[in-house]
Amino acid sequence: RAARPQRPPVTVVSANAERRPLPVRLDAIGTVQPLSAVSIRSRVESQIMEVGFKDGDYVKKGDLLFRLDSRQLEAQLRQAEANVVRDKALLVSAEADLRRAEELAKREYATDQRLETARASAATLRASIRGGEAAVDSLKVQLTYYTVNAPVSGRIGVAALKEGNIAKTGDNSGVLATITQIDPI
Repeated sequence: RAARPQRPPVTVVSANAERRPLPVRLDAIGTVQPLSAVSIRSRVESQIMEVGFKDGDYVKKGDLLFRLDSRQLEAQLRQAEANVVRDKALLVSAEADLRRAEELAKREYATDQRLETARASAATLRASIRGGEAAVDSLKVQLTYYTVNAPVSGRIGVAALKEGNIAKTGDNSGVLATITQIDPI
């Protein structure tokens, strides 16, 4: 037999064993599913005065997204507040009349009709004040609809409507933007 060529000796290297993280990489095909994707719609019909984000931005919960024109509702709110103040002033006068009528009725100088009229007038104004305060509360709630804030944190898409456009309400209204939650995903 022919002589085989000799292989060089194998070099052996030794090292101390140590514990450390080992990077793991997996290549796979899959689908990413967010926990939530929120479609932003307007609750009122109004002109968009401000868009508070850039398309594709990361937004945090509570960030301003859209500011709508609320001047008409603000005027209605001021009017309702003024009506409550007026009714409170009228109530002071009606209660003074009631006290006078009660005093005169005790001395038998006033008729029962005058006393009942004074009581009814004071009661009517108290009810009017409660109704006016409820109207003020309702208008304050409606006023919050003119500022659209992010309900969740995430990546926001393209604003479908920009400043100057009219935001519509209802089932046929368009989506103003969509926020996709990306943490966790």
